[in-house]
Amino acid sequence: MIYLRALVLANVELGEEEEVEKSILEIPEVEEVFQVYGLYDVVIKVNAEDKKNLRNVVLRVRAIKGVRSTMTLIIM
Repeated sequence: MIYLRALVLANVELGEEEEVEKSILEIPEVEEVFQVYGLYDVVIKVNAEDKKNLRNVVLRVRAIKGVRSTMTLIIM
């Protein structure tokens, strides 16, 4: 059951976008990943059970080689 939806915005090392996207898509709570232009390189749509589960997803994303930083937006 999904209780919490969020967008995770990530900055990625130049040239690592494809590999980062593949790694992110392996996380079960990730619904979609978009490569974008602008302040961030990747937008990740996440469906989580609760805040603790969302935190774990974000920590997994941050641990991926090539991810420099993230910002999480919880969808109301």
